[in-house]
Amino acid sequence: MRQFAILISAVSIVLIGLLAVGLTSIGQAQQSTPAASGGTGVTSEVLGRFPSELAPGQALALLRITVTPGGSVAPHTHPGETIYHLAAGTLQFTVLEGEAQLVRAVDGAPAAATPTAGEAVPVGEEITLNAGDTIYYDATVLQSERNDGTEDAIVLVSNLRGVDEPARQFHDDMAASTPVA
Repeated sequence: MRQFAILISAVSIVLIGLLAVGLTSIGQAQQSTPAASGGTGVTSEVLGRFPSELAPGQALALLRITVTPGGSVAPHTHPGETIYHLAAGTLQFTVLEGEAQLVRAVDGAPAAATPTAGEAVPVGEEITLNAGDTIYYDATVLQSERNDGTEDAIVLVSNLRGVDEPARQFHDDMAASTPVA
């Protein structure tokens, strides 16, 4: 529970940092990158990335991932603890290893402010995420995603990770990871 509170605090710090730096400098840092060799129809945009004064050697990152209809991401992990929020669309999400907590939206509105309301995501079972759903997990979670819908799925991902760590590492070839974001 304390870890979730720390992670939520970290996200708050990222958002405050975004406001402090300003959208102009953030726009310069934005970059779109395909999901390397581990996916199709996927782009990642860096919305913010700042070194953490509270966790030396770590950086807070905020990404927007777009998965187009028919797009998918191969099994992968994310470093550090992660908040994964589906902002728009639907997405098929599978936890292949590890433990993750899912907080479903209530009447389309995010309900993730209280992670105690979450439910365990069954390992090996594909679940459908809808806009407003949020998942919390750590670096041990191996996951994959697929967009079977008719519109783009927009995912906001925030995590605390090593300054030089890549955003994701693919299971089949851990060396083929997306660039540091």
